[in-house]
Amino acid sequence: MKLLVQVAAYWVLLVVSVVLGFLGKPAEMALSILAGTLGLIFADVDRFVRFGRARLDAGVREKLEAILEREIEPAAAAWHPHSAIAPIDDNTLKVMEALRNSRFTWRHLGGLSEETALPQQAVSNSLGWLVTHDLAKESDGADGPIWSLTPKGRHVHAEVVLKS
Repeated sequence: MKLLVQVAAYWVLLVVSVVLGFLGKPAEMALSILAGTLGLIFADVDRFVRFGRARLDAGVREKLEAILEREIEPAAAAWHPHSAIAPIDDNTLKVMEALRNSRFTWRHLGGLSEETALPQQAVSNSLGWLVTHDLAKESDGADGPIWSLTPKGRHVHAEVVLKS
């Protein structure tokens, strides 16, 4: 059925519009081009619906914002000391290091566990602490939850590294 609609749409788009052009009927030619185009869109409407949904998906927006936050230097007013944050333990510092120094903006639990050489439960506990203190954010990836440092988390990590 989809193939039949596509063939008919291409026929209207190409053949009918050319014939109407030769007959000197530009308005009818424009309408046939529009009809052929709409036919092709409706023949593959799944792709257009997925595109529209992805454009409005909050998860996609969140992932793009994390990439932009990582790439753009924050304004001087955005830097705040982390004095209100409890001391950061060694495991959490290793997880922050893996989140910050990685070539990936978003990380899976398994990858973090492998890079830090910590058990997944310890990494999970550290990620929970980081998310609670707004130093990291969690999102849904294709293969499960993923995490990224926030600008605040990158700044706090830099401060801790400089102090040690």
